[in-house]
Amino acid sequence: MLTARIHLDDVSEENGPMKVIPGSHLTGKVSSIDESKCRTVLAKRGDVLLIRPLVEHNSVPSRSGNLQHRRILHLEFANSPDLPDGYEWHDYVPGCTPQIPERVHKPPKPER
Repeated sequence: MLTARIHLDDVSEENGPMKVIPGSHLTGKVSSIDESKCRTVLAKRGDVLLIRPLVEHNSVPSRSGNLQHRRILHLEFANSPDLPDGYEWHDYVPGCTPQIPERVHKPPKPER
C-alpha cells in the first residue's frame, strides 16, 4: 500500500504539520516506537508526499491565531482488497490497479 498526499497549501510549523515516526509501519498494530524519533513533515504547495499508510502519524493543531490553510488531497493505493493486520477498507474500488504486462515485471530468462 502507498498513500500520496498532494499538498494544496504550504505546510509550516505555524499551520499544524504532520508528524511521523519513520519505520513504525514495521511493528504492526502494536506501538512500541520511541517517540523521540518523531519527525516533522514540512511541505510547499504542490509537493507530493509518498508514505506507507501504517506509518504512525498525526497532525498537530495550528498555532493560535494562525489563519493559513493546510489542505491536502489524500489518496491511498493498493493492489488488493486485503489489508494487513486485520485492517479493512471503508470502500474498495476493484479494477483500478493498472495491469502491467508480464514482460515488464519478469526478468528475461538467461540464455544457455
